[in-house]
Amino acid sequence: MLSLFTLNRGVIYDNSQFRNNPVDFGTVSFHETLHLKGSFSVEVSENEGEIHQAPYREGVSVRALQKHGLYGDYPHHFFGLHEAIISYQQKKSFSKLMDLGIFKKEKERLESEESRALMEEVAIKNNIPADEVFWVDDRGEYEIFSYLENRRVLEYVCSEIAKEFSDQYSDEGAVFAEFLCSHFTGRLLKIARLVEKTFGKGSFRLLGNMTTEEGSGNTHLEAMRKARYRESSDSTK
Repeated sequence: MLSLFTLNRGVIYDNSQFRNNPVDFGTVSFHETLHLKGSFSVEVSENEGEIHQAPYREGVSVRALQKHGLYGDYPHHFFGLHEAIISYQQKKSFSKLMDLGIFKKEKERLESEESRALMEEVAIKNNIPADEVFWVDDRGEYEIFSYLENRRVLEYVCSEIAKEFSDQYSDEGAVFAEFLCSHFTGRLLKIARLVEKTFGKGSFRLLGNMTTEEGSGNTHLEAMRKARYRESSDSTK
């Protein structure tokens, strides 16, 4: 696979995975570049003459201070949302990536009837939407966009905010632009207010508890739906 070195701000790719799959390499590189280009801050402390460094903010995600745990064991808030934002934009930009001349032949192959049929077969077999499969070959190997559960939560949140503030946002994509902006600036106040005004008090913290572990996205999607229902019910009283 690959490794992302947080403090050194670098990415190492596994040659055996990507050498023969330039499409996968292209979209994964875009995903990791978005990580590297996001807001980033480090906590630096001194203890008995020794300097300790640990990442504190990455995009919209926030780690606890060093005094609350050793590096690697820190509570990591908004990490599920962080990956949702990155992967949402990754999928959104995929068609532009495939328009690059270097991918012309591969694009033609992937758009053929044979490849589309294979993608549909993969989607049905794995119980995922067909548009989540972005690459397949005649041996049955395939690649899908990452963090589907987390993206579904983000899509729902953006959709409901767009409905609540229809005078300010034309659609889900316009709201997502606010989340993407927060990724690059590290400023959470605007998206926090949008979430709280749409889903109720404490809902932004709830969203921050979502992780990338299997099932977490689905659990938080249900929780956000319940929060939206309660907030909508209260506003009509």
